[in-house]
Amino acid sequence: MSKKNLFITLISLLVLLLTSILLYYFLFLKPQSVKDMPIQKRTEIGIIKEISNESEYGTIYIERDDYKAYVSVNKNTIITEEKSKQKLSFKDLKVGDNVKVSVPEIIIEIYPYQYATERIIILK
Repeated sequence: MSKKNLFITLISLLVLLLTSILLYYFLFLKPQSVKDMPIQKRTEIGIIKEISNESEYGTIYIERDDYKAYVSVNKNTIITEEKSKQKLSFKDLKVGDNVKVSVPEIIIEIYPYQYATERIIILK
């Protein structure tokens, strides 16, 4: 076998090996997509400094020490009062209210933070 044929054979085997590894990886190991990742929530407490109404819902701007965030409120957001557990609406939120908001694990990493919340609790 000539050196040229040996070289071509080795390259062909290397390409076959790499192709097999990639096929195995994508067919059997399937990398997790963001959609499949478990979303763990944390909460943040802050004071409402600003409220922007777009319609029935809107955005609140909260602050606490070094924490600042624009929090979007939509039709799926549950707003309650801490002690009575009474369900409230976006219109019940007032500038100066002390609130606890749920923070999704995936947020826009700019400062101040920006995210949509699932739950707001007005602390009294």
